[in-house]
Amino acid sequence: MVLLDQLEPLRRVRQYAAISRGRHSQQQPTTLVAQPLVVLAGPAVGLPDGLLEPFRGTPRSSFRTSSIGATAPGGHPTIAFPPIPYVTGPDDAKQFVADRVAEGADHLKLIYDDGFGAGLNLPTLEPRTVQALADEAHAHGLTVVAHVSTAAGAVTVVECGVDVLAHVPSDLMSPEDVEAVADVAVIATLGVLADGFNGPSGHLPLLDEPELIARMPALWQQLLDEQSRRWMPPEPPDGTAARANTLALHQAGVRVLAGTDAPNPGLVFGASLHRELVQLVRAGLTPAEAVVAATSAPAEVFGLADRGRLTVGARSDLLLVDGNPLADITATQRIRHTWVGGEQVRPEEYAGSEQELAGIRFLGETTDRIVAALRSCSQGFRRRRQPLPT
Repeated sequence: MVLLDQLEPLRRVRQYAAISRGRHSQQQPTTLVAQPLVVLAGPAVGLPDGLLEPFRGTPRSSFRTSSIGATAPGGHPTIAFPPIPYVTGPDDAKQFVADRVAEGADHLKLIYDDGFGAGLNLPTLEPRTVQALADEAHAHGLTVVAHVSTAAGAVTVVECGVDVLAHVPSDLMSPEDVEAVADVAVIATLGVLADGFNGPSGHLPLLDEPELIARMPALWQQLLDEQSRRWMPPEPPDGTAARANTLALHQAGVRVLAGTDAPNPGLVFGASLHRELVQLVRAGLTPAEAVVAATSAPAEVFGLADRGRLTVGARSDLLLVDGNPLADITATQRIRHTWVGGEQVRPEEYAGSEQELAGIRFLGETTDRIVAALRSCSQGFRRRRQPLPT
């Protein structure tokens, strides 16, 4: 369900597209849309110095982060990052949240995932610890985002008071499950399953998107090519249940948000968000609803009142694309110009920069850790355990 005020950016898109067709009747129409928001829900930990520093004198997207996510000792995402502060029980909640606030966190991230969805066996937070963290974060005015991977986990964290689910469950949700989480938002991240494994072409799906690859620096293309040749599980997931859950949640009134979960293998910041919009439409959302999921909906959920819509006085984060994404969602990939805060972005200034090189190194190291851990647990993909208690 889309709120009426969320349709404002779509009305403006239609108006601009109509004007564009009138002025350039012999050319393909262009469309101006509010630029997708950048919200990092995961831990900003282990990043090399300077990676998150803005380019001096150049436009830059806003950066929102939870800082370090709350997880149990040895819990997810330990396999991907260096040692991080852990939460051992409810008594740790107050200090953990205070530390994140001191670091400048914009929201709180917590992890409730014992690895069951991936056939792993990981320690995770207890429900009473999740509730303590949520209560303390809310006392500081923070939105609470919970990483989950299963339907049972989603229901449990919502009962504990979280506001946003990071990831739609990968196992099929029952009507009762959907009803139980209907009052929160969900960041679908369908691309984790759809784009994290090689497709029919024999390599990662992002490499098959000519418009996106044409704008991607050579080093990122090389990284994707190397990831295409990494170890893969014998039976990659097909994402059918996740897509069905996304549509069921959307139809129940849950605000579905577009997200990528980069830097998971096969996913690249920015480029993969365009692929995520395709996956949302594949799941059953209309192109207009997918645009909302990447613009006005996350702005509302994360309290960013100055952006996400094409309205007078709003922050000018804009994309000019060839075609009409309300009719063909892949039109968002045909980017003509980008503006951040009213300033035009020049992608050529990023290629070869220290920021790009630091990002490539960080993603390569992270991917190596993830793949090594999954390879060591590969037999677990064929063993099923009992899921988390609810």
